[in-house]
Amino acid sequence: MSNAILNKFNTECTTYLNSELNTRLLTSTISTDKSEYYLVEYQRCIDEQMNFINYINEQIASLDALKSCEIAIDTFMERLKAIHEYELKQNEIFEQILHELTKIVRKYFCFW
Repeated sequence: MSNAILNKFNTECTTYLNSELNTRLLTSTISTDKSEYYLVEYQRCIDEQMNFINYINEQIASLDALKSCEIAIDTFMERLKAIHEYELKQNEIFEQILHELTKIVRKYFCFW
């Protein structure tokens, strides 16, 4: 989806810049100084457009990295939950064993 938006921006920006260049530079009778000015401005706009596209691509990469971190954290949390549940069951079993051993020891010492 973000690529579609970026492509749309890029297309619209290029179309607008070309339209403005045609309108201001090619269809009007202007001096050489003015045409130089428009060409320099056109190049500046193209540079800004590329800077913006690069910035957006960097932000998308950062977002993807954050999503990857989120997935890793979620996976880690699931593992921690599983370990915690295992420890709870293990404690329950140890308590049962201790209870049974206590019963056996009491029975043994009651007979002496």
